[in-house]
Amino acid sequence: MRRSWCKDVQLASMMERMDEEFRALVQKEDPQMHAVIARHPSLHLPSPRPSFEALVRIVGGQQLSVKAAATVVSRVEAALDGQVTPQQVLAAGPDVLRRAGLSGAKSRSLTAIAQFAGNDAVCLERLLETP
Repeated sequence: MRRSWCKDVQLASMMERMDEEFRALVQKEDPQMHAVIARHPSLHLPSPRPSFEALVRIVGGQQLSVKAAATVVSRVEAALDGQVTPQQVLAAGPDVLRRAGLSGAKSRSLTAIAQFAGNDAVCLERLLETP
């Protein structure tokens, strides 16, 4: 079963804290190992996103390279004035999504998902938790 968005935030926060604590312990207990670890970046997990925003990223990034997907999704976010919500997608309409770089099929998919979600932000959370 999928964890809720709130639980994902808690888990990410806990993992980052454990990474920081581990690095501090190694620095104190084993300076040589710390020198090796220090050459590598700390653990930074991407912040979990609300379900609708995550779906926008999933649909927008399908069949694209990671770099191309990031570019398209950032254009979509900009076209939605940074408010990636069902209401913003419906207000913008498929043409705005297409101009941002989404294909016609992806624009229609996001519009359909936005219509399904409507004003009920919890709706998608419940759907994702359905076994």
